[in-house]
Amino acid sequence: MDVVNSGHEEPQPRLLTYPGAETAGPDDPFTTGLRESYNRLESERKAAPADLAVVDAADAAEPARPTAEDANLLDGLPYLTLNLVNAPE
Repeated sequence: MDVVNSGHEEPQPRLLTYPGAETAGPDDPFTTGLRESYNRLESERKAAPADLAVVDAADAAEPARPTAEDANLLDGLPYLTLNLVNAPE
């Protein structure tokens, strides 16, 4: 049996095989653990966009990061310091 991911990808062969998984009851420990793992991962997948929005909002609130142009200004500071006394007023 093949498993289809999100409808956008090619079917993948089943990676996990468990004898009797197809006919296991709802109280089977393997089935219960698999269902809990799936539900946890699905919750994390659904929460990811909201988590990314929080990170994006925090990033937007921070001051701008230095650019290459800012670095060029810093490179000129030693020259400015030495020649400031010769600058016109």
